[in-house]
Amino acid sequence: DTDAADDLASHYSALSEDKNASPQIREAAALFSLAEDALQDEDADIALERATSALELFRQSGDKQGVQDTIRLVCGAHRLKNQPDQAMEKATQELAKFKEGGDKRGQGCMHFSLAEGHLARYKTDDALQSLSEALQLFRDIADKKMEASAQLVMARAYVRKYRSDDALQAARDALSVAAAAGDKKMQSKANLSIAVTDIEIGATDEALQATDAAVALARDAGDKKSEVAALEMLADVQLLKEMPRKALTTAQQALALAREIEHRRGEAGALQTVVIALLEKGETRRAQQLAQEGLEAFETANHARGQAMAQRALAYSHYDKHDFDAAVQAAEREVGLLQDLGDKRAQASASLLLSALQAEVRKPDECTTAAQQAAELFQELQDRKGEAIAIYAQVFPHLLKEATSDALTAADEARAMFTDVGDRTWEARTLWASSMAHAQKEDFEAAQGKAADAQAIFEEVGDKKGTATAMLVVADMHLESGELQDAISVAEEARQISRHIDYRRGQAAALQRQAMAHLDKGDPDKALSLASDARKLCRAIMDKQGETNLLNTMAHASLKLCMQSDEALRAMEGQKNTHAQKEHSSALRRASREALAHAK
Repeated sequence: DTDAADDLASHYSALSEDKNASPQIREAAALFSLAEDALQDEDADIALERATSALELFRQSGDKQGVQDTIRLVCGAHRLKNQPDQAMEKATQELAKFKEGGDKRGQGCMHFSLAEGHLARYKTDDALQSLSEALQLFRDIADKKMEASAQLVMARAYVRKYRSDDALQAARDALSVAAAAGDKKMQSKANLSIAVTDIEIGATDEALQATDAAVALARDAGDKKSEVAALEMLADVQLLKEMPRKALTTAQQALALAREIEHRRGEAGALQTVVIALLEKGETRRAQQLAQEGLEAFETANHARGQAMAQRALAYSHYDKHDFDAAVQAAEREVGLLQDLGDKRAQASASLLLSALQAEVRKPDECTTAAQQAAELFQELQDRKGEAIAIYAQVFPHLLKEATSDALTAADEARAMFTDVGDRTWEARTLWASSMAHAQKEDFEAAQGKAADAQAIFEEVGDKKGTATAMLVVADMHLESGELQDAISVAEEARQISRHIDYRRGQAAALQRQAMAHLDKGDPDKALSLASDARKLCRAIMDKQGETNLLNTMAHASLKLCMQSDEALRAMEGQKNTHAQKEHSSALRRASREALAHAK
């Protein structure tokens, strides 16, 4: 919980050097600054130790604001240690004291800490109630910084409730308050909050604009840690928008800056983003080398969080090389590291990745075990959405075992949970899974129906990328059932939607479906042309896996052309050497060469 810190280190660092302050306050301020730095680097034990010492000194010196800010720091350290109950107990005890003394700022700070504790326990409604009380108190005393901070946490709570409009409004309110106060660092954080919500609703252009602004504001504020965070988010958005070259440059800037200021947590995040960008560009060897070097550096520094994130980067790079066993081993090591850290949320996420990788190596029992472990962790965290995702992950081992009834049961259970938490996008994904199960039973009519239902939900929520992807699933079902013209028509609709939102991966996938349909219709020339156009799109976004799939399609089309030319020549046997024979001989040689080249 890196948001556990209020970004007050610079204020207390300056206070520690203020010669007009007492030695006791200066020492307390120095300890506070060191504690907040440790908290932002996710070193909860050191943060708690230094914050506890600072709190004692502030109490002795009678510095009320120092006491209030440091109590929040202590609560933040407890949350980072996965001890939300202790954090809330502390905040509740202190709230009673501040109420007795009529201290509005103290009360506001404790309501704020209680809200963060409720969020850590996934009691979002209780969090929103505490945040409303905190905000009113901060407004009463005109504390702009704390008001903006509370608004950002409120935005996060609204995201949890899938209330995107409210989340955006809270983040924009925080931006307005921070701008009025001239707080550029807080404005940068507010823009990142806006970007997170924009991504949730698929507004990637707006997210890109917000993250660009966040980077500029962090630089103007001279806050390099904030700049690292903004650059990482910017790279993530650029990846979403299929801009791997720009994403790589941005992530490399974040990585270099994090290393310059020895910000290990930021370095780990940036390293992972650089690796993903390299993989998107098809530079698998370089990605794996960087991940390995990063792992060794984090091992030397004894930074467990960094080691875990580097292991995930290695898992991604091994997966990209189709070395699935090595990918599984890296994911297992990540799970172990996070378990040792006691980070249940990150461990659950890592277990989901492990489950997916176990499916790739076709180990359904191990796949199920990892998904069930994730579900249990999410249950402990009272995270209904996470639990639903873990149940959804159990569909795929059932499909591997061809236990289609069990797969459909898991999909239906996950869908009901997603409906309960209000996540329509994930509800649509469970319909995809159901579609796959019906297709495995060769019930293509039911499969098409589920895929069409998924498409309808994506259209309802305005997710054009999801709509296009769902239409491609429908096209696949048409291909499976031999309805080739329907497959071509649906794929063309998906291509047009993808083209409208500049989703080139979707355009390529649609063209490939059309190529496959034309191939089955006996028109390899058209299939080759469509596959060639799709390949150009894949090369433009450096999608090596997509390009490989298309080369396979092109090889099949070229072989079919070769066979057609050979059949035509056989039909002309015994005739004089005509121009048509020469054309067919040339076509045969050309098709043979192209088939061989594509296969290579």
